[in-house]
Amino acid sequence: MFEFIYEHSKYLIYLDLVLIGIILNLNLKNKIPPRITKKILDNTFVATMLVFLSGFILPGEILPQAAFTFSSVYFGFWLSEQVRNLEERRKLKFFLGMLWQELRYNRVQLETLKENYKFFMDKEGNLEIMFLKFSGINTHAGFLKSTVHDAFVSSSVITGLKKDDIFNDIATAYTNMKFLQSALSIVFSDFEIKLKTHHYAIATNGSDPYAPQILEDLGEKIRDHAGKELAIAYRSVCIALASVDTYLNTMMIKSDEKLPYDNDLTEEDWKFISEILKKSPGFRD
Repeated sequence: MFEFIYEHSKYLIYLDLVLIGIILNLNLKNKIPPRITKKILDNTFVATMLVFLSGFILPGEILPQAAFTFSSVYFGFWLSEQVRNLEERRKLKFFLGMLWQELRYNRVQLETLKENYKFFMDKEGNLEIMFLKFSGINTHAGFLKSTVHDAFVSSSVITGLKKDDIFNDIATAYTNMKFLQSALSIVFSDFEIKLKTHHYAIATNGSDPYAPQILEDLGEKIRDHAGKELAIAYRSVCIALASVDTYLNTMMIKSDEKLPYDNDLTEEDWKFISEILKKSPGFRD
């Protein structure tokens, strides 16, 4: 009995190590705080090297062989994990770069909306033209994009984004854009109904005694509802864009907005732009 144990002691040590690993895994699974788990994982390579080096100083033959075997096997797993992490990091760089471009596009669209979001709601005669203007703004808001963000959220790459504050900034920006589109749509529908009511009153009575009330009500909704959502959406997109830009810089990816977007236009391009507006045939100064 003892002779059998002695002859196979090397294999028994391997078996003991496996059993100890299984027991520790079952007892500690989901019980170690994430911060401590991350700290352990970050230092596993150092621990593996220490186990490997201990094989040179441990007495006898069995323990050194066990140390060498464990460290060499674990090193293989560690190396494959590093390759996987590098691939995930490459995908994260790609998605964040595309997300930066999409946020930049949305910021420009929102800037255009802000520049045109001015209304004259103090005269009855302005109702029709202001409705057309608001209709155009509502349509323009539909060009805001979320394709890259939706793909990013639905993919496993998002797990590689370890910064919760950046994730929150991105999620807030896209959520606020949805709120803006919803607010514009609601106000547009109300505007359309009130304008039809106004036209009906004029057609029936020759005038609309409720026109001042309609102007006041629509003005408040355009300013305090849709206008406020536009300001919130624009600011949150700017914050998300800055957060993504900062994170990309830490990943050694530089995104430069210092040069104007028309910096690459040639003399031929500027000539085309200057000749867009023409005088009507037969027109004289």
